Amino acid sequence: MRTIGTVLVMSITLAGCQTSGGTAQPPESGQKRDYLYDSGSRRANQLNTPGMEDDVPEEDRVEYLSDSGVRKSAEANGQSLTVDTGPSWVPLMDGISLAYDANYRNHPTPMKLNNDALLTQDEWESYLRPFALTLAPASRQPFLDGITRHSHRYDPVEQRLVFTPEDRRFGPYTRKSHIGLTGFIEDGSTHTVFLKLYYFGDGWIFADSAVIRADDTLIRLNGLNFSRDNAAGDVWETAYLNLDRPEYREAVEAIITSDRAIVRLSGNKYSDISVTDRFRADMAAMLTGMDAIQPAE
Repeated sequence: MRTIGTVLVMSITLAGCQTSGGTAQPPESGQKRDYLYDSGSRRANQLNTPGMEDDVPEEDRVEYLSDSGVRKSAEANGQSLTVDTGPSWVPLMDGISLAYDANYRNHPTPMKLNNDALLTQDEWESYLRPFALTLAPASRQPFLDGITRHSHRYDPVEQRLVFTPEDRRFGPYTRKSHIGLTGFIEDGSTHTVFLKLYYFGDGWIFADSAVIRADDTLIRLNGLNFSRDNAAGDVWETAYLNLDRPEYREAVEAIITSDRAIVRLSGNKYSDISVTDRFRADMAAMLTGMDAIQPAE
């Protein structure tokens, strides 16, 4: 091992990648490697670059682990070499198709689900699984598919499950104008769902209405109550429309069944929100899940 500046260089020998005089030679043709470095984790993982998978022999697929900033191979750490064998889907519960990938690189914290959601073991074991067990078997799959696509938590004071559009950092909803479903579930199967209209920008629009264009359908929603807040030069305006009102429920159904939808939030100014496939899929899954909720007999 030799040190150059602040970078540690470890001489290693792998199949198809020989070292000579402490300097790694380029891999032979067909054995491409891409090492990704992160100053925080010092992690190097081959096969993290799209399109490389077919070029690397199965026996050469090695994941490097890190400890305190020094790269160590799994072999040097007394473990067997990690081989990427593709997803291994295991149902979350008996009788449902929602599953986690047992081969996901960070499993089980979090679990990667086959609806592209991430779920922690604590969320699953402490409240989602116990709640799902209180539902009729036919309700479990749509409920879990819908709620895991959203951010969720259990409120121990109100004793209810609360869900919102995903608020994961750098996610599709964070610090962006969006629409989505939010609400809560209590008393076993009693639930309340809202359509959330959210404007985010650098200047107020003082919204009080919305116009929805869903394919050939035009829906006008007037007299809306938006709350407003701001921080660090950003402003946001939010309205929550209870789907117990038929016109709000119909607006959501028009959006999720459309091929193309735009929501215009209007006030002193206006701002348009294009409904993405992700927004549409999340709302459709949650609405289906809430409609399917029935307590176990």
